[in-house]
Amino acid sequence: MTTPLKYTIGFVLSFVPSIYCAYVVYYLINTSGSLQDAENNGLGPTLLGLTIVGLLSCIPLVVKVVLVFIELRRPKLRVGGGGDDDGGRFDADAVVARYLAQRSSQAESSEQGGAVSSLSFGRKNTQ
Repeated sequence: MTTPLKYTIGFVLSFVPSIYCAYVVYYLINTSGSLQDAENNGLGPTLLGLTIVGLLSCIPLVVKVVLVFIELRRPKLRVGGGGDDDGGRFDADAVVARYLAQRSSQAESSEQGGAVSSLSFGRKNTQ
């Protein structure tokens, strides 16, 4: 389970590669004088590569932001009484009892010559 502190540290650390690449690009342009001088010195491909690496390192940051928005849109679970006597839990015994009741009513209707519905549960008998 991800704790808020661990998630926040991961979010902040995902900025580090982008900031580093941006700083190196800034440093190389600043020491050359201008972007045109940096290209004339042969640093054009280096600057382009650092920019691409910096943009690619933003992908985890974008994914984390999207996951935050998905989490915010997820409906919250009910804590208090919402009117259900079982609290919203799944009751397997009730499902089996309902199935057996429907099955016995089907058996009675088929003995009386009524039409059999296509209700099935489990394997189908091929007899």
